[in-house]
Amino acid sequence: MLEKEKIDGNIQLVRNKIVSQTVKNEIIKALCRVPTGDNCQPFSYKWRGESLLVYHNPKISKHTLNKDQAGSLISLGCIIETVNIVTSHFNISFELKYCLNNPNIDKLWAEFFFYKADRTPIELLQEIQSRTTDRRVYKKKLDQKDFLQIFNRGNLKFERFHIIPADFKFSKLIAKSEEYIWQTPEVYMDLFKWMRLSKSESYYDGMDAVSMGMSPIEKVSFRFFKKYPIIFSFFYKLGMNIMFKLRTINIIKNSGAILLYTNEDPTIYGKIQTGKECYRMWLELTKIGMVAQPLSSASLIAKSALERFPPKEMTAENIKKSKEVINSFIKYADIPKNQVLQWSFRIGYPKSKPMRPICRKSHKDILK
Repeated sequence: MLEKEKIDGNIQLVRNKIVSQTVKNEIIKALCRVPTGDNCQPFSYKWRGESLLVYHNPKISKHTLNKDQAGSLISLGCIIETVNIVTSHFNISFELKYCLNNPNIDKLWAEFFFYKADRTPIELLQEIQSRTTDRRVYKKKLDQKDFLQIFNRGNLKFERFHIIPADFKFSKLIAKSEEYIWQTPEVYMDLFKWMRLSKSESYYDGMDAVSMGMSPIEKVSFRFFKKYPIIFSFFYKLGMNIMFKLRTINIIKNSGAILLYTNEDPTIYGKIQTGKECYRMWLELTKIGMVAQPLSSASLIAKSALERFPPKEMTAENIKKSKEVINSFIKYADIPKNQVLQWSFRIGYPKSKPMRPICRKSHKDILK
């Protein structure tokens, strides 16, 4: 049976609706919670009849650590898995058309086409709303019982996930990788852009002091550094780098474990697959009471620091040290030669009550 519907200003005949307004609302509600780098939220959406268009704003996502939109492509994978979870509750599936020629330029990234299908609901809707990034110290080291609980979740391809201990040696390695990142002014300038440390700033994107685990003194200090970033460089070289290093070591070694994800695909589609599988894992961890924090710097450095920091932005000594960090990380994590390290997390049980989910744009803000 056909009925009339107004699409892009034109009256068209369409089949009985597969995607009702209720389903549309549930999909957009869930998409508001998709994780993005620094919570920058560069994605927007538009319904074209019963298909869903996914748009990406490269100006919003521009970041030194987001070379070739690597982080945004992982977030696109999170978007796909979100839609997969929501539609499973309505006996709807979809086909996906990618519109990616050049992620640095393209604005339209993908289009979902929905159809009816018998499906088993994926019980993770509540976890989509409650999942958060927890940057605090965790409760205890994970044991074999915890690992079995993790790897008995869902239908994931767990051969792509690797668990390694969060020991002192690994903590120093992560601290060293972050040290070379923070020495690049472009990096901390980009990070400052997304810090929300005063009431006058938007709290619908970016990261507030609570979500970053800042103390009141740190909050005041970084408000000052954000206003006068050149002073941050001075204080960092004066000794703040040691404080950062000690804090990173403390946080990492007080994690339950480190979870690494690898696959064999170095292309943009490998990154999208990373987002789909890692987001599903993150939600499954949330369901059993665990928390997680992506270790972006570790993932980026281990993959290739020199791709993100060309020699002109680094001293010869730092290039040498960065290569040492890359080789040490890959050797320590025992990553197979045919695998690409795509993402890494610290995981565990929260030591105190769970962090509240960070503020996000509303469904009205992300709909075109």
